[in-house]
Amino acid sequence: MRMVMRRNSVGMKKVFLSVLLALCAAAALTAVSFAADVTVSSWSELAAAIQSADPSPSVTLSCDITAGEGDGEITVSGTSTVRLNLNGHILDGAMRTRVFLVQDGGRLVITDSDAQKRGALIGGSAENASVDAIGGGVYVAEGGQLELNGATIRDCQGAYGGGAVCTLGNFYMYNGAVIKDCKTWH
Repeated sequence: MRMVMRRNSVGMKKVFLSVLLALCAAAALTAVSFAADVTVSSWSELAAAIQSADPSPSVTLSCDITAGEGDGEITVSGTSTVRLNLNGHILDGAMRTRVFLVQDGGRLVITDSDAQKRGALIGGSAENASVDAIGGGVYVAEGGQLELNGATIRDCQGAYGGGAVCTLGNFYMYNGAVIKDCKTWH
């Protein structure tokens, strides 16, 4: 009888080690499938990170970023979920461009991890935008989604009541998100 118990003990060890190995392999594969965080310091780096082949980039600003001459709106494609952390910094369209265009099926989540919530999306202008003249800060197409999580949009402009955001899709504000000092014309 003692021998039977030994075999069961050895068998249990093999089962335990097999399960442990399978869990480790699954954990390794899961870690590989998550998007890497990207830190950016310019408008072009931000656009490249968001429009990369990665379907769900997490992007963090390392400094204030202002749109330069020739910089245009940044498009969140219909297959992407973009997480943008303002990190206490300003993302400024400088009244040259709308800041973001979220396409059908795209999702943009803007947060500010700064304890004082100093980060903001500012200076967006829909005056020369690619789609309508509304939504100076962000234009969300039908089927798209914008989440403003503890972040601020301010000092943007657009036509017909869409100074900060125009959404034909879904728009959520939570955790103290703020929209202020935006203007409309017409």
